Amino acid sequence: MSRSAAYAEYIDKLLAEPEREFAPFAEYDADGDCIEFFMKPDPHFAERIDGLLTVYRSQESNEIVGAQIKRVSVLCAEILGKFPGFRVEIHDGKVPLVHIFRVSLWSLRHERDDVVHIYKFLAAKAEEFGAEVEDGLFTRTA
Repeated sequence: MSRSAAYAEYIDKLLAEPEREFAPFAEYDADGDCIEFFMKPDPHFAERIDGLLTVYRSQESNEIVGAQIKRVSVLCAEILGKFPGFRVEIHDGKVPLVHIFRVSLWSLRHERDDVVHIYKFLAAKAEEFGAEVEDGLFTRTA
């Protein structure tokens, strides 16, 4: 099992502070131009869904416990090119992750229903947990 840097760092922090409980989180990695989102701290394996999305599934239950979206700044630039009036909410320098999943969903072409369902599931979970990432994705590409 390969663990992502964001996940490994978060787990290391949890181990250093045992009284601290896991909370869903999302991080943007500028070097990899990707966002990682974790909903649960379960040991997981990666399943590539398409060219943008990899989901992390629990080794025990097979449920989705996280995801990685690749090529995020390119995706945002493409959306802004197609829809120049497109705007997202930015609060205290953070962008709700649900917007990124929705932008990714809008960029799909002729995808299978199961793939669309996974994007919608992740968007709903990102919104439910209030997951956010640092701004710069949309403003940098504008």
